[in-house]
Amino acid sequence: GDVREVFGGIEGCYVAGSDPQSFADNIQKALNFDKKTIGRERIYYLDSEIIARKIINLYKEIIAK
Repeated sequence: GDVREVFGGIEGCYVAGSDPQSFADNIQKALNFDKKTIGRERIYYLDSEIIARKIINLYKEIIAK
């Protein structure tokens, strides 16, 4: 997936490896992080309304051909 690309480098966001210890360590770091992150701002394009508009516009474009 693109999780590392989307959230990598954002202060307070942690991408864990596949091993349980890495996962546990990163959950602990996230729980101890005391500031707000910009994670939600990074995934604005995944909003269901934005995606729906893109799909509708694509259908309109195809129908117009």
